[in-house]
Amino acid sequence: MNQIKILLSGATSGIGKALAKKLLENGFELVLISRHAMQLMNTFCNDRHKIICFNVDLSSKTERQSLIKKLQSYQFSYIIHNAGVEAPLTPLKNLSCDDMEKAFQLNFFTPFKLTQSLIPNLTDNARVLFVSTGAAHKPKPGLLAYGASKAAQYFFWKYLQLEHFDNKKIWFGSVRPGVVDTPMQARLRSLENSVIETRDFFALIQDKLISPEAAADFIFKLLMNTEPAEFISKEWDIRDDRL
Repeated sequence: MNQIKILLSGATSGIGKALAKKLLENGFELVLISRHAMQLMNTFCNDRHKIICFNVDLSSKTERQSLIKKLQSYQFSYIIHNAGVEAPLTPLKNLSCDDMEKAFQLNFFTPFKLTQSLIPNLTDNARVLFVSTGAAHKPKPGLLAYGASKAAQYFFWKYLQLEHFDNKKIWFGSVRPGVVDTPMQARLRSLENSVIETRDFFALIQDKLISPEAAADFIFKLLMNTEPAEFISKEWDIRDDRL
């Protein structure tokens, strides 16, 4: 196997992009997963020798399975499940089963299948981090698909704490990075009138958004500066915790 330290999904923009930059600045080699691989390689053109990038739509079961086969040749010390989708942002009456399935494919089944399939590729004392959200715990109108699929991810993390892996220690963490100034937030502020309560909430907090760089710095410290028992002890929240 090739020794590659970190697997990161959702690295094209927002937190993922800022975190990839932070990790590269600290000398790590990355495997990045994105739907826009060429854009990503251009963004990090000066660090191409430290990056392997896979162009994949993780909501596609076929593409995801093909990716998993390709990842079997690498060994990882860290996996960061950052990719996610908030759409469709609509009331229950407008949701279809296809809408719900697409959200669950990316927000739940992708971290589930990648984690399950790559356990043999993890080094001893590897860390797996799930990027969570307050919507998994506090429902808001129009966010059913996003919140429910992220809640499933949250409980997957909780159940992983109960698993044992053949003389190998693997540490599973979860983090809520808060409301971050990303394209997702812009979309939330543009919700249709049928979910005006949620739209107005996100518009009201626009001046309190955390920068992607601040969120990435918090996640970096969580991954690198905590003891294993501390890392897994709770779902970390950038608003409440200081590292």
